[in-house]
Order: sequence, then structure tokens, then C-alpha cells
Amino acid sequence: MKRTLSDWATFAEIAASIAVVATLLLVVASMRENTNALQANTYQELMRDMNVWRMSYREAGFPVSDERFAEFVNSETQDRLEHLRLSLTELWGVYEAAFFANERGVLGEHEWVRFERMICVEWASAAEYKYWSDSFAGMLPLTNVLTPAFSAYVEDLCQ
Repeated sequence: MKRTLSDWATFAEIAASIAVVATLLLVVASMRENTNALQANTYQELMRDMNVWRMSYREAGFPVSDERFAEFVNSETQDRLEHLRLSLTELWGVYEAAFFANERGVLGEHEWVRFERMICVEWASAAEYKYWSDSFAGMLPLTNVLTPAFSAYVEDLCQ
């Protein structure tokens, strides 16, 4: 059986269609792999920021328990309280970055759950010592320095 040019054209179209589908499958697989790598990298960066914050917080001699926090606030100078406020603002900045990374899909769901738990623990302290939504020891409320979207999310999540 002799093949015509039309037969060869049909065969070429089928082969090209198969190649396009295979290429699309490879692109999808590559995108999924890149997304996973991006999520892992984002989590590592956020955790590095958290660890840097923890070390600087402890090195500064700031309180690590609720009992010591009240004593600290009542006995320290305004400069030390300002340093504390900046440190707490930095911590909440890490949480806010994690929130928006999650919103944009660049932080994995399992990793975000860990941040949510940490956020609620910190929010309970911020609410107790009134620096979440009120001025406290010369500190601006955290809600003044965080985005409204993140502040509302935290309040809905943690109350």
C-alpha cells in the first residue's frame, strides 16, 4: 500500500498532537516541582527569620514568660521599652509575611498551620498586655503597624 502525501500529513498532525500533550504534561510536572520547592524555601526563610528574632530577643534580655513580661514593663526605661516594642513589631512582621505567603500559595498548608498556632499564642499575650489594640507602656498598638487584612484574620482566628 502506497502512502500519499495526505496520509503523511495526517500522521504528522497526530504525532505533533501527541508531542504537544507530552510537553504540557512535562510543564505541569515541572511547575508542581517548582511550587513545592518555592513553598519549602519560603518556609525555611520564615523560620530563619523567627530564629534570628528569638536569638536577638533573648540576647536583649527581654522576658520569655508572661510573669517576667509584667515585671519588665513596670521596671524598665523608656528606651528599653521602645526596643521591646520594635522587637515585638519585628516578630509580628514575620507572622504577617507568613500570612501573605500562605494567601499567595507560596507557603504550604501544613507549614501555615504551625504559624497559626504560634500566632494565637502570641496574640493571647498581646491581648492580655493590651498591646494588640491599645497603647501600652508607650507602645503603639500592633494593629497600627499591621495590615488590616492580617489584623482581622488574627482576631477572627484567635478570639
